[in-house]
Amino acid sequence: MDRDGNELKLTEAKWQKLVGSLQDFEGWSSRLRSDFGNAVASFVIEHRLVESDAGSITEAAKAVLALPENGFTFEVLGTTGDSLTVKLIETETSAAQTVTVPAELYHSDNDIVPTEYQVTEGTDSWTATEKSTASG
Repeated sequence: MDRDGNELKLTEAKWQKLVGSLQDFEGWSSRLRSDFGNAVASFVIEHRLVESDAGSITEAAKAVLALPENGFTFEVLGTTGDSLTVKLIETETSAAQTVTVPAELYHSDNDIVPTEYQVTEGTDSWTATEKSTASG
């Protein structure tokens, strides 16, 4: 099933590529947790901020404000040159959590987020594309 609950069919070759990419993701996710902590890693992965093109804290704040409601609402509490502080509020329980994301995560020359994984909706294909890490 894809993220919207639709049936997804993969050829054997695409399945093998997906499995390999998931192993890469697990390694990358472990590195992210090691470098930035569980709270930050969970926040940027679970709310798909790793898929944004944000290259700075300001762009990351805009990406947070543009997030769709997915059981949470988001409030940017503040930004500095060093970090972005976000308040997550679970809509069902009103439980709140504050996460501070360091600017280092969003530097355009950082290779912390090397690959994006996306299953194309309604098709039997998926893509893994390299995220640009070139500094300008």
